[in-house]
Amino acid sequence: MINNSEINILIVEDSAIQAELLRRILSGHNYNTVMAVNGRVGYEKLLENKISLVVSDISMPEMDGFELCRKIKDDKTLKTIPVILLTQLSDPKEIIKGLDAGADNYITKPYDVKHLLSSIEYLLINPINADSESVCNPLEIFFDGRKHLITSERQQILNLLLSTYENAVQQNKALQNAQLGLKVLNEQLERKVEELEISNKELNDFAHIVSHDLKAPLRAIGSLADILLTDYGDILPEKGKELINLQSRRCARMYNLIEGLLKYAKLGHVNVEMAIEDINVIIREAIEFVDLPSGFKINIASNLPSIKCAKIMIGQVFLNLITNAINYVDRPDGTVDINCENDGIYWKFSVRDNGPGIEDKYFEKIFKIFQTLKSRDKHESTGVGLSIVKKIINLHGGQVWVESKVGQGAAFYFTLLK
Repeated sequence: MINNSEINILIVEDSAIQAELLRRILSGHNYNTVMAVNGRVGYEKLLENKISLVVSDISMPEMDGFELCRKIKDDKTLKTIPVILLTQLSDPKEIIKGLDAGADNYITKPYDVKHLLSSIEYLLINPINADSESVCNPLEIFFDGRKHLITSERQQILNLLLSTYENAVQQNKALQNAQLGLKVLNEQLERKVEELEISNKELNDFAHIVSHDLKAPLRAIGSLADILLTDYGDILPEKGKELINLQSRRCARMYNLIEGLLKYAKLGHVNVEMAIEDINVIIREAIEFVDLPSGFKINIASNLPSIKCAKIMIGQVFLNLITNAINYVDRPDGTVDINCENDGIYWKFSVRDNGPGIEDKYFEKIFKIFQTLKSRDKHESTGVGLSIVKKIINLHGGQVWVESKVGQGAAFYFTLLK
């Protein structure tokens, strides 16, 4: 029976974390440990100490694990010391190198602690006999187009091949466990997807019902306000007319907000069907829905590209950006310039106005839902338009941003894949 407290194990590892982990494992089983940061230092430690077994990493500076192993096996006073090589690689070429270097065992990282300890115990119980005559005649093998001469003892060869097999078994078990875990996760994911689809449908149905129930009374209130102004406008004081107009505007704003929320909600739950579309046509059709103020001009660059996109969605992007510019430009000679440039794998579009501009602290805020730059009583806005723009562009795999300086207008940019 081996007394572990009498066993000195040399740990050769350039990673301080891996070395400390190994030290704690071995010390926890009463083995004495000697540490070295590379093969050169490890060989010096072997000459200075009575070492029973070596556990060495392979990839190290100055002298790697293969060279250290070869020096040990070439030294008549050290050759019987068992060497276990540790590596993160599982390339068969490494096995051949290990055989060629005379390694006694070969374990891949991350290793199973029980497997490592059992390998150490086996090699300590079954030492190599220094006087053994079991040295093989050089064994010539061809692998990966190269000839290799293996001169290790039969026991070493057998130990290394068995350790390789054990590693394969360990990795196969780990793979089976991973596959089982993946199967369980996939089943859970499928259930969650089904639950999410049901929830989305219920939410979509609920949104339509609620929007219908909200829009109907809003239309009625707006109609009543119009009737009051039409039939009784002559006898109402100016203050009364102003209040009724305010009521009409707020009803219209609420109606538009509900419409905007529905559009925003739908964007995450629809399949984006894309086809090659002419951007020139999309912009012209979007402008048909714009209430253009007198004196306001929209300048469109010629020969805009045709790209693969969802026509209605990209039309909504241009409509929202143009409408946003019209709403915020506070001058009689307002203009919107629409351009496009080649930007690698993207087309980069811009919608630029000559309005008051935007402070840079608001560049991110304006793309968030319900965010506006002015009071809604001073400026009719739902705070949803730019949020819809961002969501549509994200669905198309692009980006959207704004560049502006106060007093110099604002330019909204977005990219679409070619």
